[in-house]
Amino acid sequence: MKQIGSASGNGPRKPTVILFTALLFVSAASRPHAGDAPTLVITGGRSDLPDLDHPGLVSVIDREDIANSKAATLADVLAGQPGVQLTDLYGDGTQTTVDMRGFGATAVSNVLILVDGQRLNNSADIAAPALNRITVDRIERIEIIRGSAGVLFGNQAVGGIVNIVTRDARLPGAHVEAAGGSYNTIDGRFGVSRNLRDGVSLRVDGSYGDSDNYREHNRSRLRRLDARLHREYQSGVVFADLGGGRETQELPGSLFAPEVAENRRASADAYIDDFRETDFVTGRLGIEHRMGDHWRLNGEANWRREDGEFLASFRAFPGSPATQNRTLWSLYPRLTGTPGGIDVTLGADLENTDYRLVTSFGTQQVDQSIWALYAIADIPLGDLWRGTLGVRRTGVENDIAAGGTDTRLDDTVTLGTATLDLLPAPGWRAFLRADQNIRFATVEEHTNIVFGQPTGISNQPGISWETGVEWSNAGTDLKLTAYQLDLDDEISFNADTFTNTNLDRTRRRGFTLEGAFAPAPGWMLGGQVTYTDGRITDGAFDGNRIPLVARQTGRVHARGRMGGAVTFFAEAIYTGDQVIGGDFRNTYRPLDASTVVNTTITYQKHGWQFGARIDNLFNERYNASAAVGSDETLTPRPAFFPAPERHYTMSLRYDF
Repeated sequence: MKQIGSASGNGPRKPTVILFTALLFVSAASRPHAGDAPTLVITGGRSDLPDLDHPGLVSVIDREDIANSKAATLADVLAGQPGVQLTDLYGDGTQTTVDMRGFGATAVSNVLILVDGQRLNNSADIAAPALNRITVDRIERIEIIRGSAGVLFGNQAVGGIVNIVTRDARLPGAHVEAAGGSYNTIDGRFGVSRNLRDGVSLRVDGSYGDSDNYREHNRSRLRRLDARLHREYQSGVVFADLGGGRETQELPGSLFAPEVAENRRASADAYIDDFRETDFVTGRLGIEHRMGDHWRLNGEANWRREDGEFLASFRAFPGSPATQNRTLWSLYPRLTGTPGGIDVTLGADLENTDYRLVTSFGTQQVDQSIWALYAIADIPLGDLWRGTLGVRRTGVENDIAAGGTDTRLDDTVTLGTATLDLLPAPGWRAFLRADQNIRFATVEEHTNIVFGQPTGISNQPGISWETGVEWSNAGTDLKLTAYQLDLDDEISFNADTFTNTNLDRTRRRGFTLEGAFAPAPGWMLGGQVTYTDGRITDGAFDGNRIPLVARQTGRVHARGRMGGAVTFFAEAIYTGDQVIGGDFRNTYRPLDASTVVNTTITYQKHGWQFGARIDNLFNERYNASAAVGSDETLTPRPAFFPAPERHYTMSLRYDF
């Protein structure tokens, strides 16, 4: 196992910036040709900046698509999106992993999830982002960046980014909604936005949910209240968000194959007392200030506090109550402008986390700080070409207390990015892009007090190479992207030794092909297919597949209006077979492929909307995930998380 101390890292290998700088100078000498790039929308992950284009390909799920799907959870919305593989352990959105570019179990630390630019990921520990806390009716749109964005977003932006943009307080309106369905599920939601006076706007959202869920001993409850205040002035806007709530859940654990065959909804006796409870509060203060005609200053300060209790057992021995406390604050100032016709972004990131986990095995505690300075320039090169160059200097400081010892683990790296765009004709765009990235290790990865692992593990540098083409014309869209992602010292968990480890080198190669067209007014048909080949390319597991990564995923979908007031939606999502979690030797039988069909119908008139959704229409029996576990005798065995069978949701909403 590799270790680090208080030292500076050398960063990812390969001369990315040098190579692409040369390409940009070559392209500048080319003869211009008239053409326009298809419009891309991305907020930039800090504040709402719709004019900032991302140099890769971006998918946007708009409010109409979300509403027509009648998705009950954010996980339902994201399932099957181009290049996205979703793992929902219990089928209720509470234990969901969003994966892009093939990371499997570690996707929680390699795919960045943002809400209005505020990170949901935890930089200091490996807990998954709490997607279930984002109620669907609060969402205005979702922006999905597939691929590395290390210079723009920094730590953990390795496989991709999902940015969830919530509804603007300046859009007046109000609604109430009630929903119910299978497994004794009930949900209630409301939202109200008002323009008050003197440029002040207020939005308040609330929700309550309670469900027994598919598995036994898996009841979950969530209540949340959020408020947003905007104040417009002559040169910009200041805003504040405040939210909080409480969630509780019973944890049913995994099942071995004979148990799944006997009763896939069951929970083993060993987990009968397992649970988790979390109280959370979030806050945000920000400003968007125009500085003349060409410059704009954006700044945000974010804060999040979570206090939790849980009990998680093993088959061989019961667990004991534990506490988990996490306080995060961050500051993101950014200056954007157009000097000399070049779009320039200058920014800084500062994030601090105070994390403490207390279990019967001992205490893990870290005071972690991550800082960064970055600059990105979008350079027009005539009518035919466009280039992007960027650099980020970033570092991490860890003050770790675990197992009775205190350790300081620091690292600093420099990342570069470069893109060359070709705009040959209206509606067409092709690009070639390289982006270096970094993923800093968490406290659990630096330490493993249960099995006495020595403190210290290497951080994970990498580089992504991408090329793609897109075409859009009269309601028809086509996109093709191919990539290779190379990582050094990928951080993972070795199920053979029960220790955290650095894989020597890993590589992902693949492509995504997607398209959509309108066969008739009011109708849209589309589909996508993704191929991901994730391999370990050095060391003891050289040539083996990376666990929990499906080589093939795909989706076809249809949406249309019938009679004006009725909307129909249907989708079929395919996920290929996967090596089970922790099986780096690739010795166990892979997790079977699955195809799930979901369908929705909505009726809307005079402010009322009725919706009915059926998930897993054809009652596919499959497992959402699997990993190498151990039984009561500590013998390794595959353990499974059965996915829900056919289930339904019905809702009634009124917009005032």
